[in-house]
Amino acid sequence: MPKICTGFVDPDGGVRPCIFAEDGQGGPAQSKGGSCLFCDAGKLELALGSRIGKGNLVRRLKAWRRKGTPVYEAAFTFGTLCALSDSKRQVLRWGAGEPARFERKTSWLHRKKLRLKRFLWGRPIPVASNESLQYLRNEVASSSTYWQNLLCSFSVCRKMESTSSARKAKKRNCGHWKKTSGTAAARNWRRKWWRVRRLIKEQLLAWAAKGPPWNCSAEFQWAMEEEILEPGLHVSLQSTSIENHPICFVAEDGELLYFERNGPYGNKLTTAMRSINNALGKEVVKTHETETSNHMQERGYALHPHMVTGCIYSPLYVTNMLQAFGFKLQLWRDSQTWPAGAKSLLQIRGKDAWYTQYWAALTRRDDKVYLLDCQKDAPVHIPKWQQSVVMYITYAVVPLQ
Repeated sequence: MPKICTGFVDPDGGVRPCIFAEDGQGGPAQSKGGSCLFCDAGKLELALGSRIGKGNLVRRLKAWRRKGTPVYEAAFTFGTLCALSDSKRQVLRWGAGEPARFERKTSWLHRKKLRLKRFLWGRPIPVASNESLQYLRNEVASSSTYWQNLLCSFSVCRKMESTSSARKAKKRNCGHWKKTSGTAAARNWRRKWWRVRRLIKEQLLAWAAKGPPWNCSAEFQWAMEEEILEPGLHVSLQSTSIENHPICFVAEDGELLYFERNGPYGNKLTTAMRSINNALGKEVVKTHETETSNHMQERGYALHPHMVTGCIYSPLYVTNMLQAFGFKLQLWRDSQTWPAGAKSLLQIRGKDAWYTQYWAALTRRDDKVYLLDCQKDAPVHIPKWQQSVVMYITYAVVPLQ
């Protein structure tokens, strides 16, 4: 004849009646002798150490949970299960049918399924656009250089990874993801693809650091399409100049812009030289006013105070600086169209006060106009450049006839 559980013996004294009957009605459980495993910690330890005993415990909890009886939660709150660790209680709850709830502090591996999937399979490869695939096909078939070899490896790794991923299968066992036959192959191809991607980025940055002229606009546009480079990237040029700190600015559409900042030791006079370099797209003016003064004296001019307007060089002085490189200034007042044949624009910016004025350049790439303000840290795209022509005195940098 089966015996009834004698209850839970409290170490502080007293006995708590058992409520862990198999039917879940809150009555005492049946036991062969003494207390049941929900009221006796020793029997619970023996049950958890045995595969059969642990299976019987999980089936009992699962039956209570399906019936919706409060005995299920009471087993974890008032029974011997409350003495177990959090991880062991979570495993029992998962075995009873509850979704796994792993705390982020205790187990990073079970925070999210996506993170675990990336941990096993590696970081996924982004999907390529049609324009990117067309560029890769044209470049790989053109020649066999270091750049073409990188692009070939870039395409092959992406193709082989997609082939391996199509054969992969996912399995779950006790809440953990397991590797399958296609896991190692897909992970290796992904690792190789990201390594080639880093090499491509290093090559692009090396080309940008060499300085103008840049004959790789298509490569940078493709890199922006693949998100290998981010817009607004600054690349320091390999220049011996210390004062101007020239950089290569990567625009949103992949265009490369030469840009010089005035620097901490620059003044309003040096903005003319920095803006001329920005307008012409390369470092052409390296000295201050010595060469220009000599050039003006050869043409019959003399350096008088009227050559400096306020605190900046006057347009007459700037146009003589440009004539040494085959260009000149032409006053431009038409705010609706870009001057035909103009390399770029030079403006006298600043407020009404003479001591706030300085020179700045505007350059055009396709249909976009960028402001190369040497007083700022980077070029700025101006959607409505016509308004700046109305606000400031503007000169077009045109070739000499």
